[in-house]
Amino acid sequence: MPEKAQVAWRIVAATVPEMAYDSYRNTFIHETSAIREYLSVNNTDHSILVAPRGYGKTLLLIAKKQAFIEAEAGTIIMAKDRFIDRPHGNLRMRKKEELESLASDYELWKAVWKISLSLAAVKAFARATKDNSFGRGLDGHEWYRRILAEELNEAGDIFVDLIAQDYKYIIDIINKSNNIFPHFNRINSPIVFFIDNVDEFFNPFLENRSVRPRNSSTLYRTRNNDLWILPQIALATVAYELENANRHIKIFCTMRHEAFLRMSDIEIHHYPISGRCIRIEYTRQDLEKIFLKNIDVTSKADLVDPKNNDVMARFVGSENKNINHRFVPKAEPIFDYFLRHTLYRPRDLMHIGGHIARINPSYRSSDAIRTAVDHATKDIVDSIFTEMSPFFATPERDILLKHIESNVLSLEQLQEIRQTYVHELGARGLTENGSEISYPFRVLHKLGLLGTVRLELNNKHRWRQWFLQPTEIQLENETQLPHSECYLIHPALDQYVYEKSSGKIVRGFHSKNIVGNQLEWFDPITYSFVMKGDFVGYSNVMSEEIYQIIVQKLFEWARQVCRDLAYVEFSGGDSILMIDASPQKVVRAAKDLLKRALSFEERPMKMRFGGAAGPIVYERTRRFHDGRWERIVVPRGLALRTSARLEPHAPPGSALVEGVFHDFGASREADPNALGSAVSVEGLPADLMIPASCTDLPSLKYVSDSEKFIVQKNNLDPPYITKLYRIKLDRST
Repeated sequence: MPEKAQVAWRIVAATVPEMAYDSYRNTFIHETSAIREYLSVNNTDHSILVAPRGYGKTLLLIAKKQAFIEAEAGTIIMAKDRFIDRPHGNLRMRKKEELESLASDYELWKAVWKISLSLAAVKAFARATKDNSFGRGLDGHEWYRRILAEELNEAGDIFVDLIAQDYKYIIDIINKSNNIFPHFNRINSPIVFFIDNVDEFFNPFLENRSVRPRNSSTLYRTRNNDLWILPQIALATVAYELENANRHIKIFCTMRHEAFLRMSDIEIHHYPISGRCIRIEYTRQDLEKIFLKNIDVTSKADLVDPKNNDVMARFVGSENKNINHRFVPKAEPIFDYFLRHTLYRPRDLMHIGGHIARINPSYRSSDAIRTAVDHATKDIVDSIFTEMSPFFATPERDILLKHIESNVLSLEQLQEIRQTYVHELGARGLTENGSEISYPFRVLHKLGLLGTVRLELNNKHRWRQWFLQPTEIQLENETQLPHSECYLIHPALDQYVYEKSSGKIVRGFHSKNIVGNQLEWFDPITYSFVMKGDFVGYSNVMSEEIYQIIVQKLFEWARQVCRDLAYVEFSGGDSILMIDASPQKVVRAAKDLLKRALSFEERPMKMRFGGAAGPIVYERTRRFHDGRWERIVVPRGLALRTSARLEPHAPPGSALVEGVFHDFGASREADPNALGSAVSVEGLPADLMIPASCTDLPSLKYVSDSEKFIVQKNNLDPPYITKLYRIKLDRST
């Protein structure tokens, strides 16, 4: 067995030829139930490994082959020299029209793989049996004659040679392929293929959708993600078809998660093929065991306390098994600290472990460990941005991250940062409506770098943090962020944000909860619901004698109907501001105020209201009044401004509320005493908030494609784009 230091903290899988299979398996691999099933020599049903990059697909394929080699028993095992078969080399330059044809012709890729695998199997069987009759019927075609004569024995080599031909010549080769299959059907000895890295061979054809491509020069001018996706799906499909055609053939291969997501759109038989796939997934416990296994094979010279019975203490020292958070007055187990700075990929943990192993054990303090993790997480972020740039418009980090001043943000803060980001992007941000380029936080969420807070499914009183994992990433372009009372910046971004924001995040760093996937969230930011109300046509009565009476009446009515609200304020004699955590309470109060105003005998009047929702903070301050200073409490929050902007546009007798009020109002538990018998168990009555149309609100700018309105005081005011809803407070409206 080689020196342990050679095998610990590997980022890229590699073979260790002198290791026996059991030793190799126990040293490198943590076996989940799915992996254990896959590695079983008796497993013939699950042959396709599916996972994102960094999950150890190649490592498992190597282990699978190692098992077959040691239990050979007459099996013809392909690619013994290189251990794992994979396409090598570069595709030749092609005209744009040819590349477009290749990117749209799935059946061509299936045919190419079928020819490559069948020829490789037939040649291997002929070598093993010394039967050269397989060449009959094939030597009449130049390409087949050359392949039979040359030392191109592996499917990957034949595949590369075939797709290097002229497009029309490939079609001709496919048309002459029927003579292969009678020879393929004669194979009566077990032949096993192990094929990997098809995705990497086609990486040069991946698109670059990032906001600022780092390298605009490319050998292949025409790029298309389908040139990357189709060959992977075609290999899995052909493996399924050939195994069904000849039970002696077994084809083990790998596929990237992102290609697997497209299989149902491309392959008609995707369901049974998916049944042959093993999707690699790891729990927190699995990842910890992987990390500890690597400590076990770390050289003693790289351990702090080699004789300690506790594996983690050997690596970091007993005093560092728990590490204090920089800003939250809590300590956490050091593995939890490592894990929450990753994207839950084994490769990320190997990268962090390797950085720590390079710290001299004598100086492996908590500060040194934090510094190593900071450096490692920057590499992790770089890798996910690079890997996902073909599929998402990954943001321009230099511009976006400098405006983030806290690791816990409200929706309003995200919107403000987004607007500034788009402005600084300039022409690149002025794209078609709905483009991901203009919505960087949607992309961060899809990459697992922006989390949300939500209630547990089985416990409505416990909140947890959620970040998408790589196995949960979907390629569809959702139009909205999921609703959350706050949004969380992934810890892997902390160092990046710190550097880009010139350290501003330190002042705003959340100090109550440690941010990390699946961690419990205590006392989440609570959205408050704001209603700003005003009398319609009030200026007409200001000069009348009844003015003082109306002012007094509004105060009396508010005392009667608003006594349960969290905050109520009068201004200007005719305006009222109402704030509460319950949407039912503020709507009910608005409804009661309107009812009393309409039934006021001396001068019936109508009211209108603007509504918004968001975090509200209350500041204690002083004001000078009547010769003395007095203490007052002042609410702060963007919802106050939004409600004030909406109120003048509300039809008399109704409230005009923005999208956040609607979305969060509908998700709160209903007050059974609120708003009559039509209360929905999901929150406000289902029919209470009616989507507003452009004809309802002609005074506001309307974006027809998204059915949203632009709310702003004037052209100098930052625009707020949102859907709007009318609440009928007066049943006559």
